Amino acid sequence: MDHFENLLHKFLQLEDTLLLEKLLKVCKEKSDFTALFPVLVKSGVSWTILKPAWQDYFNMAGIENGTEFLQKVHNFSFYILDVDCSRDQDRQELNVATFTGMVEKFKVLQDGETFSDIYEEMSVLGNIFIIAEVLGYNLFKFNKSLSGIFIKQVFCSSNMHPNKVGVVWVRLVTDLYSCTNLLENWEEDAEEYEDLDECAFFVRYFEVVERVGADIKGILGDAKKYGDLVKALSRYANFHEDESDSDDGEDVQEEVGALPKFWVPFVTLLQARIEALLPPESDKITRNDNNSDLPYEPMELLKVIRKLLASVKRENAK
Repeated sequence: MDHFENLLHKFLQLEDTLLLEKLLKVCKEKSDFTALFPVLVKSGVSWTILKPAWQDYFNMAGIENGTEFLQKVHNFSFYILDVDCSRDQDRQELNVATFTGMVEKFKVLQDGETFSDIYEEMSVLGNIFIIAEVLGYNLFKFNKSLSGIFIKQVFCSSNMHPNKVGVVWVRLVTDLYSCTNLLENWEEDAEEYEDLDECAFFVRYFEVVERVGADIKGILGDAKKYGDLVKALSRYANFHEDESDSDDGEDVQEEVGALPKFWVPFVTLLQARIEALLPPESDKITRNDNNSDLPYEPMELLKVIRKLLASVKRENAK
């Protein structure tokens, strides 16, 4: 890299556009252009020269198989994480245009069954989430077009990097959970795909939510899902205490670890939503018919929530 920087410096001193274009051509054909491009950007090479080279290097038209596509997406994510173009509108627009082309190409390659296996597909989508985070790109419409089982497989796979995603990803998951049926039927899907674990995924999701301080009140739109959220919060509390979440048939309310203070407003709001589902005082014996289709008993969830809130007070008292 030092040799390349010295060579580039000499080329720039010559002020010969044709020579620079030839150098860029050699870089694209004979070297890792993604690694060299940040040096080119910082060197002061004219954007008029760099832009066509960049567009040509990430031209999606010539890519016909998933393996080659994965490499391009990986290279682009490497570049996006290394170079901050947020203050340069022209380059930011080029990044978004390049990424949009990749998102569209993914669907074409997936529909054409050109990926070597499911793991290659999941790896591509994992990189796409990382790039979208940096660019602030909304992937909701794109994810809606994908299979719900595939999305769950990606979320539960090792290709997902929770330390490289943040607010954008949290908003995406929240919207998918609240506004679509992609993240429904976990238990049913898990009968065919053993690695699908809703609670394990939400532990990862909550970890990112807490790290970035995201607001996820929007996830409370469907009362039928409150039971799953309470169960996941309970496991997350245990996760924070490094306790093993044994699957020995015990109900979630049996063992509740310490929930971080960050979650108090969210859990308090969830508590209020569940309390609103309880039948009125005059109807304690016969449940309200409007709530008869809930897949859980509100009072049982309230017991768990009260333990979760008590765990926060217990931790603060230490």
